[in-house]
Amino acid sequence: MSRFVICINNGSNPASLILGKVYRKLPDESAEAQRMIRVIDEDKSEPDGYLYPASMFVQIELPEVAKEALMRSHEQTAWMKGSKVYGNCWLAYFDILGFKNILHNHYAMKTAGLDAFAGVHYRDVFGELKRVGKYSPDDVTAIWFSDTFILFAHDDSHRSLVSINQAATHFFEEVISQGWALRGALGIGEFYADQSNGVFLGQALVDAYRYAENQDWIGFIVTRDACAAIRQMGVILNRWEYVEHDIPFRKRLGDNDGSGLYAYRPNGLLREILLSRIQEMQSHTQNECPEEYELRHKSKYERTIAFLKAGPPDSVSQTE
Repeated sequence: MSRFVICINNGSNPASLILGKVYRKLPDESAEAQRMIRVIDEDKSEPDGYLYPASMFVQIELPEVAKEALMRSHEQTAWMKGSKVYGNCWLAYFDILGFKNILHNHYAMKTAGLDAFAGVHYRDVFGELKRVGKYSPDDVTAIWFSDTFILFAHDDSHRSLVSINQAATHFFEEVISQGWALRGALGIGEFYADQSNGVFLGQALVDAYRYAENQDWIGFIVTRDACAAIRQMGVILNRWEYVEHDIPFRKRLGDNDGSGLYAYRPNGLLREILLSRIQEMQSHTQNECPEEYELRHKSKYERTIAFLKAGPPDSVSQTE
């Protein structure tokens, strides 16, 4: 009997199943007696899979080469045990711009130490995201050191993509609302995280880091590899408030000049709020450091403001 099935109905579980996608079926005689089957769905972190009505799938016979490829894919899926994560996953990397000046201003005020700084400006950001339901440590892990923030999911499933995109875009908005400029990127790839020993490495981190650090504006973008993976899932980024844009890079990334990538640009009132806040940051920087503004910051702000002022993209719920 076939070990693989194809989904023909995902109406009740759009975040866990993708219509038309092939899934691995696990043996479970008691479930089959109840007209259920056990499959490894988009939440691949559960090796025992989940039960679904058999009517949602059709069994399918695959060529040997396709079977081997699918089995390897499942073997490479990220696993999580305690504080460790290893495998393919989604990862967002953020870099705070002008962090030296932020710290300098904090010390100049002489109101509190670094512990208070971390509490107000770091932990409160994630606290606010939790409060409004945009970030859950069960789905996305967040770490930071100095001016760098990393958010990563526990696998590369569609469900994890939805979770990390929601957390990352709202993190981007929340940091800007505090008056800080930042740049970030969403990547995908192999990743190893051992939080207890402070070890983080892998292609997902390298990919997101390269794209984030190379931007010459204030923005959050999707790396080329992540764009390809998202398209394979059938997700249309324009419906998640991303728009295709020629990203301003400081230098080429190999043969990549920043064209054909996607950048986050929210709709409606939220966009107006971000635009207003960034314009305030631009005015403050220009008044406080006019020479430095002309040499280093003017083009960043102008590119960002022009992008936010452009026409609105379509907007559809992220659950699609």
